[in-house]
Amino acid sequence: MGQPLTLTGLETLLTQRFEEGFLSLRDLPQPSLFKDMDKATERIASAIKNREKITIIGDYDVDGVTSTTLMKLFFDEISYPIEWIIPNRFRDGYGLSTNIIPRIIGTDLAITVDNGISAVYAAQLC
Repeated sequence: MGQPLTLTGLETLLTQRFEEGFLSLRDLPQPSLFKDMDKATERIASAIKNREKITIIGDYDVDGVTSTTLMKLFFDEISYPIEWIIPNRFRDGYGLSTNIIPRIIGTDLAITVDNGISAVYAAQLC
């Protein structure tokens, strides 16, 4: 049986993680450098301008819920109504699955956050 994680052990793990990763938000790459970011932002802006129905599809893990929440807060801040979905991991599985597709019928723009790129078939159905 493993040892319980003490505060000191947690601090050690976090220190190692941050030494190998990003120390602050300033260290993260600029979003504008991501491939096709301009296309994505233009599409979202177009959807807002044209009052299209937008649905955010997240994931059930911590970063998926956080990503979905951040997107929801953004749209709340600009007073734009959206739908959001956090899949049930037992019923829906991981990420964008074909089980979710019926729940987004009528959506003009589906935005996935914290989802891998392996759900090609489900994405094509959107």
